Amino acid sequence: MPTTVIFSNVRADHLVQRHHYVARWLAERGRTIWFDTLGSRNPRPADLKRIGGERAGQDPAELLPGVEVVKPRFVPLFGAPFYAANRRLLERQLDELGVDPAEATAWVYLPHPVVVGLLDRLPWGRVVFDLCDDIDDMEVHPALRVGEEKLLRESDVVFATAEALVEKAKRVRRGEVHYVPNGVDAGRFGERVEPAGELRRVLYVGAIYEWLDEDLLLAVAAGRPDLEFRIVGPVRRPLPRLEKLANVSIPGPVAASEVPAEIAAAQLCIIPFRPGPLTEATDPLKLYEALIAGRPVLATALHQGERFAPAVRLEQDAEGWLRALADLDSGAWSFDAEALSERVAREEDWRERFARMDRALAVEAVPA
Repeated sequence: MPTTVIFSNVRADHLVQRHHYVARWLAERGRTIWFDTLGSRNPRPADLKRIGGERAGQDPAELLPGVEVVKPRFVPLFGAPFYAANRRLLERQLDELGVDPAEATAWVYLPHPVVVGLLDRLPWGRVVFDLCDDIDDMEVHPALRVGEEKLLRESDVVFATAEALVEKAKRVRRGEVHYVPNGVDAGRFGERVEPAGELRRVLYVGAIYEWLDEDLLLAVAAGRPDLEFRIVGPVRRPLPRLEKLANVSIPGPVAASEVPAEIAAAQLCIIPFRPGPLTEATDPLKLYEALIAGRPVLATALHQGERFAPAVRLEQDAEGWLRALADLDSGAWSFDAEALSERVAREEDWRERFARMDRALAVEAVPA
């Protein structure tokens, strides 16, 4: 039975992301072990305030059935003195789990120097790097950017979720880069398209990180006091100005099981990311989940959403967003929700994505 070890850049009980769907798929094929994140930067005192407050009390066993979730034993600090010690701790955990790296696949999301060192030191059967974000535009430790470049050069298989990430990887890698965007669980989100009705609630579901454009949201929410703006997800940064508005609610994270109901209760889903390389290279799961539920999406410069026009509308400033809301009110912005939902279920389901991955894994030679 094949073994895959996933080195994640998120905790297993965090937001359900691509990593979770991939892990479930791999668990259907063989033993799958998930190592929680080692972190992307040195911790700060403010980080202590959010421990346990980002995950809505979710059970990893429910989010990842059949997957062995492991909490890594490590010192959560970057710097050369910690890398060797942390690598040895991970090696010991792998040994305790009975993993023979030579017979296993390392599936990597986090280019942490400890993970990269582990891949160098042990003779893995295959290394897969699944590139999901442009960390050049994120607040991460510089060692991650070094590790990313090394993984792009040396991994046996590289997947990328967005066309911009494919181009970035190709600037480094000589071998193939396989474009496999995110997808949607049609059975979970697309069983029935409920009519959206009159515009009353605007919804954002996702992590509230530094790339969320508070200035944009503030101007739009202030300009439409008749609408409820609901911002749902783990809060990594404060939004003090938005919290003062009577028509804005920020409830924090909700369990994955509640997300379909959140989308169904809204008439418009938004992706208000600030412009930059990260936004150009992102491929949010919530884009697909909103569309399969028949909800329009208003976003900033989201290249991955362009193929879904007119259901996805891209506007970069508050004036454009307010105009889009007015067009949705009047019917000037409209689309066939049922036809779109059927298209997304047919073309964007995770089963189609896994078929792409299967083909890539079959073509790429496994090193001796």
